[in-house]
Amino acid sequence: MRTTPKDLPLKSLSILFLTSWLCCCFITADVPSPKSIDAQVKSILVEKKKAQLTVKALDYMSVWGSLTGYYRGQELVLIEQQHNGELGFRALDLYFENDSLIFACEEVIEAQEFSEDDPKYQAYVQKHTNAEGDLDLSDWPKAVADENYYYFHVGQLIRANCKSLGKKVTLTQEAIAVKRAEILLNAQSYRAELK
Repeated sequence: MRTTPKDLPLKSLSILFLTSWLCCCFITADVPSPKSIDAQVKSILVEKKKAQLTVKALDYMSVWGSLTGYYRGQELVLIEQQHNGELGFRALDLYFENDSLIFACEEVIEAQEFSEDDPKYQAYVQKHTNAEGDLDLSDWPKAVADENYYYFHVGQLIRANCKSLGKKVTLTQEAIAVKRAEILLNAQSYRAELK
């Protein structure tokens, strides 16, 4: 069958479509599923629990925080960063496989601020202060309580599961780009500190 000039646009379009489809199949075939990344994270946590990883800890923020690296041989597989403040807490755990970030777990808790004249503040203090005068802040009302999970593949954020105050949050594309850049910058900085 001969190709006529009328058939060329259709034939070219078909070839373009087939080529695009094949490229997409090959590019996405290598991207790991969140389930496979979860399995890698679980494996690292098992090694940590069994004390099979070498630990390097830096108390770089005095009593307010720490940076800890966990190594499998010479390979850094986990970084735990924590920062405690008077009214909040931030933790960022970064998981690596073959020197590439695969997963980040971020927890941010910030307490609501009350003035000492606020009846809510006075009621809380009265209810949560023991006989020795110690105030238990564990039930203090939260303004922010975020628990976020980020999945990475070769520097790209491929999935984000985010919750704020227990409710699922969907990030905008702009927020995803900002969070990706922030996490990758933190990973690079913390890795350098732990060398």
